[in-house]
Amino acid sequence: MYLDPNPPTIPNPNPAAIKSNFLLLTLLAIIITGIVSGVGVYTYEQNQQSAATQDLQSQVNTLRSQLAVKSAASATTTTPTPALNTYTNTAYGYSFHYPTGYVAEGTVGDAHLLPLTGTDRGVYIITPTQIVQQGGFNDISGNFLFSTLYIGSNFSEAAVRERFSPGDTLVVSTTTLGGASAYKVIITSSTDKNQQIDITTYFVKTASGAVIQITLQNQSPDAITILHSFQVTK
Repeated sequence: MYLDPNPPTIPNPNPAAIKSNFLLLTLLAIIITGIVSGVGVYTYEQNQQSAATQDLQSQVNTLRSQLAVKSAASATTTTPTPALNTYTNTAYGYSFHYPTGYVAEGTVGDAHLLPLTGTDRGVYIITPTQIVQQGGFNDISGNFLFSTLYIGSNFSEAAVRERFSPGDTLVVSTTTLGGASAYKVIITSSTDKNQQIDITTYFVKTASGAVIQITLQNQSPDAITILHSFQVTK
């Protein structure tokens, strides 16, 4: 075998170059790891945000469905407005509405009832069961709901107070009713059994100059409905 008397010289590795290459590879590995980790974190956060958005939208849709159900239930359970009749007095210039479960009867000012004419001096709103026959007249038995009565043309607090007994306790105030000036009177009166009762009465002056006394026997919803519908017509 032939041996080259002058073999090539193999240079010794440079320690500084090896160290430099190692640091470069380490830095490159760190950068790659950071990029991969960042992409992973971003993807995870995007997935979490998407899931949260979908969950929130699902809750919104659920609430909308519940509100729609409640709205539909409310619409089906709303109490219908009761049918109303209308009474118009052409002589003294006023009108009002009253529920169909009651009847309107004319009166001369006491408990005797007369057929309505539209020019009635007084009107009672009562239930049919409160009408009784006595001595050839239709009379009121029990408490009426609402009444009107023409009392003249003197519209003053003094004239209002004269309408009541000296023993009645009165609270008188001014107000408006049906588009006209009015006195409101709360009467505390004693019954035959020495019971104290409160009755609310209004005195309204219509455009024709007539003074109408309006009496509510109680504060029931039907009575308030009639009162709020009262209007001066001329």
